[in-house]
Order: sequence, then structure tokens, then C-alpha cells
Amino acid sequence: MVACPVMPRSMIAPTAQFEVRVLNSREIIAAKKLIYQVLVVEQNWRIPPDNPSQIRVESEMLCDAYDSTATWIGVFHNNILVACNRSIGKLQGNFELENYHPLPTFLKNNQAALELNRLAVKKEYRASCAVLVLAHGQLQYFLANGINALFTTSVFPRPGNFYVRRFGFIKDDLTFQYHPDDPHVVHLLHMDIDRMKETLVTLTNSIERYTLSSF
Repeated sequence: MVACPVMPRSMIAPTAQFEVRVLNSREIIAAKKLIYQVLVVEQNWRIPPDNPSQIRVESEMLCDAYDSTATWIGVFHNNILVACNRSIGKLQGNFELENYHPLPTFLKNNQAALELNRLAVKKEYRASCAVLVLAHGQLQYFLANGINALFTTSVFPRPGNFYVRRFGFIKDDLTFQYHPDDPHVVHLLHMDIDRMKETLVTLTNSIERYTLSSF
């Protein structure tokens, strides 16, 4: 995994309503439980028992082998975790996505790239700007720690179009399924450092507009 220097754990989001920060071990447990609730309970994820990421449910938490390389960032409202996502580096030389499909060389060989997955937002906060605050906090953290490329995957049109429009990702032509019986075909999404910087500015403006409109 790309080594990141120590950062202050708490970062004040550009709205007084939410706080975004890197999660500690106790908060990561809450994040894994939120991921389980959203992906497994609400979205009815089917987890193949022999999946190469070792994805599994433990005590109503979604866990996998890449937990050991993960940095989690979360958004809090009144000290309650309401949104989270994680970034992961390589495990035994491979990103998690590479267990399912080869990565383009420009990402595979980039030592300052990170994979993003496990995005979740509590149901009652999905109409708020919590997810924008989360993305903003992540980009702040990544840019401060020398990360110059990000990638993830998504189904289209939803939520993929949202990721492209609001998070600044580029939709790649690469498509695949995570397992043969998966009904969903996903696209690779990625962004370079210039797009990360542009998106940070865009998110700042979007959150400010959202905050003003809420008064």
C-alpha cells in the first residue's frame, strides 16, 4: 500500500452540519456494520463463498482480505457515523479489482494510485450533502498524502452517472462482471491528480451552495 504520513484525524467539513475524519478501529467496526446494512440487507448482495477477496459477513459486518490495507474515512452527524468509504492498496502485489479483471497498465504500475470501494450512506442521510462531504474529505486527504490517481467500479446508469457527474470520475470502456452469475456489468472509473484537484474545487462549491440553500 502507498505509505501515507500521519494526518490529523479530524477534518472539519465545509459545512457545520457534518464532520469528516479518518476512522479509528472502533469507528471502522461501525463502518463495516453500515456497509453490511446497505449492501447486504438493503441491496441484497449475494456473496459467492469462494470469492477471491474473501468477502464474508462476520457479526453483521462486511469483511474481506483487503481490510488489512484499508484506510477508512467517515462522515459524522452528532457523533453518529452516517457515511463511509475506504481506500485500499495492493495485497500480495494486486489491487482487489485485479482478482476479477486485469487493470490498465497506467493504474497497475502507478505506485501512488488507490482503489476505492465500500461506499455507504445511512438511508435517512441520502438526500443530504453527506456523500459530497465524504468525497471532499477523501480528496483532501489523498492530495495531502501524495496520491495521484484513484479508481473504482460502478454499474450504469445508476449510480455510475452520479459518480461521473458529482465525483469527477472518467468512465472507462473496460467492463466486466465480478463473478459469472453476477447480473451486473460494471465499468471501470478513474481520475488523475488534475481531475482530483478540479473535483475538490467543484465539491467545495457544491457543498457551499447546498448549505446556503438549507437556511
